[in-house]
Amino acid sequence: MKNTLTFLILLFTFSSLFGQTDCRVKILYSMNKTLPPSYNFSIDPKQEGAKYSWSFGDQTYADSPTPVHTYKVTDNYSVAVKVTGKDGRICAGELKERFEGATITLPPAVPVIISGKGKVKNMGTAACGMVITLDNGTVIVPLEMLPAFTLKDGQYVELAYEILNDKPSGCSTGISAKIHKISEIIIPTVCKIPIRISKSSTTPPDYTFQTDPQPEGSKYYWHFGDGGMSELASPSHTYKVTNSYLVNLKVLDKDGKVCYGEIKETFIGEAVTECKAYFTATNKLWSDPSMMKKMVFANLSSGDIKECLWNFGDNTTSTDLKPTHEYAAYGEFKVCLTITTATGCKSNYCATVKVEGLPVITGCKFDLVIKPKPETPNTFLFYAVSQSEINTWNWKFGDGKTATGKNPEHAYEKTGTYEVSCTVTTANGCTETRIIKHTVLAAPLKTCAGAINLTLYDPTDKNCNGKATIKLLDDNGTEITNAKYLWSDGQTTATVENLCPDKPYTVQAIIENVCQKNASFTLLSKPIWRASTINGQTNFTVISPKDGVQYEWNFGNGTVLTGTDINFNFNSDGIYEVKLKAVVGGDFSEYTQQVVVMNSVTGTSIINQSELKIYPNPVKEIVRINFGNPVQGNIFIEIMNIAGQKVYSQLLKADGFSQAGVNIQQLKSGIYFLRLTNGSHLIADRKFIKAD
Repeated sequence: MKNTLTFLILLFTFSSLFGQTDCRVKILYSMNKTLPPSYNFSIDPKQEGAKYSWSFGDQTYADSPTPVHTYKVTDNYSVAVKVTGKDGRICAGELKERFEGATITLPPAVPVIISGKGKVKNMGTAACGMVITLDNGTVIVPLEMLPAFTLKDGQYVELAYEILNDKPSGCSTGISAKIHKISEIIIPTVCKIPIRISKSSTTPPDYTFQTDPQPEGSKYYWHFGDGGMSELASPSHTYKVTNSYLVNLKVLDKDGKVCYGEIKETFIGEAVTECKAYFTATNKLWSDPSMMKKMVFANLSSGDIKECLWNFGDNTTSTDLKPTHEYAAYGEFKVCLTITTATGCKSNYCATVKVEGLPVITGCKFDLVIKPKPETPNTFLFYAVSQSEINTWNWKFGDGKTATGKNPEHAYEKTGTYEVSCTVTTANGCTETRIIKHTVLAAPLKTCAGAINLTLYDPTDKNCNGKATIKLLDDNGTEITNAKYLWSDGQTTATVENLCPDKPYTVQAIIENVCQKNASFTLLSKPIWRASTINGQTNFTVISPKDGVQYEWNFGNGTVLTGTDINFNFNSDGIYEVKLKAVVGGDFSEYTQQVVVMNSVTGTSIINQSELKIYPNPVKEIVRINFGNPVQGNIFIEIMNIAGQKVYSQLLKADGFSQAGVNIQQLKSGIYFLRLTNGSHLIADRKFIKAD
C-alpha cells in the first residue's frame, strides 16, 4: 500500500451484497497522512440527494455521501456502496484493495522493508530536520540509520527503510523510519542554453553566434545547418544560399555536463543561381591518429549535378560526388571543385583545406597503478597511466630503490607501507609528480598451487559500498579452509566491504609459513555515455570521464575506436548495440546501449533506446514521445489494441525536433501498444494505458 495521497479508480462487478442494480459507480478514495491513516471515500459520478449505504469490509458501515474510515488492522478489504437516487434508481460499486490500519498483520520479528527513491530536504526545524520526500509523495523522517551516510539538502537517494509505527517522528509532515540501506543517485546534468545572433551590414551578411557565458575549459560544437561547423566560443558564418536553417550548439564542460541549444531562422546568403559549386572538408571524424590525413569532402553544391571534378591541391584529382582523400603529409592545400549540371551550367569553387593531426594534450595528469606480478611473491609491476604521450619516467619505490623504465617491476624485502612516487615528462615538455602509498602485506613465501576465486560486487553509486569475497582453492578446486587473507586496505576477512569505485586493491591469500597467492582488481565505475546527432554529425560522449582510464567503443558493426569524445557515423540504417568499455590495466567495466540509426536526406539521426521516453502513462489526451535528441527523417507511428488490431497510424516527418505528441482522445479506455519504425527497422515498442 503506498503511503501517499493517491487517487485510484477501480471498477468491479457489484457483489451480491445489494443484489441486482440499475447502474454502476466508481469508488474513489484518498489516504490522510495520520497514524494510523484514515481514508476518505466518495463515488463518481456524484448524485445529489441520494441515499448511501457503505460497507468497508471490516464489519463497519456508514450512510454518508463522503465517509471517513480508519481500519484497525492492515489487510485486504472489499469496499462496497449502494446509492439510491431520488427517483428510486439504484447504483452500486465495489473495489478490493489493501488498506493500512493501526496494526500490521506480520510477525513482530520480521521487519517490513520498503524500497524507494526520493529527494533529501532540510525542513529547518527541530522536529523535522532532514527528511526524504519519496517519488510517491511519502515523507520519511529517518530516526534511525544503520549505514554510515550523511544526508545533504538536495540529494537524490535510493533507500530501503522500515516504518517505525511505535516511534512517533514528532514531525507532522512525515512518518518515522529506520533506514537499512541508502545511496546517492547521481543524475547526469543536461541543460538548455540560448543562441543569440547578430548580423553585419555587408552583402551577403556575416552572422555572429553567441550563447551565455560557459565554465572555463568548456568545448563548443556549432552546426550552422548548411554543413558548416565551428568549435569557437563565438563563431561567425556566411551562408551561400538564402534559406531557413536550423542552428545547433552543444557545450561540454570539463566535468562532463552537457548543454544544448538550437534555433531555426531564415538567413540571407548570396544570390541563388542555377548552379553553385561549394564544399566543406573535415578530418575530425576520426579518433585514430593514423587516420587524420584522410579528409572527408561534403559536396554542398546547388543544381542538378551531372559531373564534378575535384583537384585536391597535391597533383591528384577525383570525379566522385563526395570523395574521401588521403594526403601524404600534413599541411595546407588549395582544393578546387568544378561542377556541371544537366542543363550545362558550370561553376567553380576553391578553398584552402588544412590537414592537421589530433590536438596536443597540454596537461600531463596521470595515475599510478601497482599490480602484483603473477607467481612472484612481493614483486610488483608499476604503471603510469596517462592520456598524454610520456617521454621519461623517474620512479622511487620508497625503500631507497629507483628506476627509470616505462613499466618497471620491483621486489620488496620487508613488509610495511611505502611511499611510491613517479615523475613523468610528456612529449610537450610538461612535468608532473604523483605519490601514492603502497602496502606490502606479508613476508615473501613460495606461491601456493591451485587458484584464487575472487568475486566482486561493484559499487552501485559513487559511495564506497563495493564488496569482494575470496576463496583459496587447491589443485582440485576445493576451498582451503585454513587460509588467511590480507587486503591492501587493512581488512583481514574473506569478505570485505566499503570498497571504493575506480581504486586499485590487492589481496594476499596466505597459508601461514607455507605459501601465499596474490590477486589484484579495480572496481571500475560503469562508464555512462550518450549519443547526439546534429546535422548528420553523430557524437558519442563519455559522461564524467575519469583520469587514467582508457575508453574503448565498439559500435556493433566491427568498428572499434578509443577516446572520451568520438565522432562516428554509421553507413547504413539499423539497430546497433554500442558498447563502451572502461579499462585500467587488466580490469574493465562495460556499459551497452542500443541505438537506432535513421539516414535521411538531411543527415543521420541517432535514437538512443535508453533515452527514448513515452509519457504520461496512464494518459487521457496526448501521449508524448521524447526521442532524447533532435531527429530527421520519416518515422511511422502505429497504435495497436490489446488484440493486436491497428487503431491508429501516422507518418511523422521529423525536421530536427526532439519531441512529438499523438492525440488519443478518440480511443476507448484500455491497454494499447505504441510502435515506432523508420519503415524497415523497429525503433521502439511501448505499452501504455488510455484512461477515462
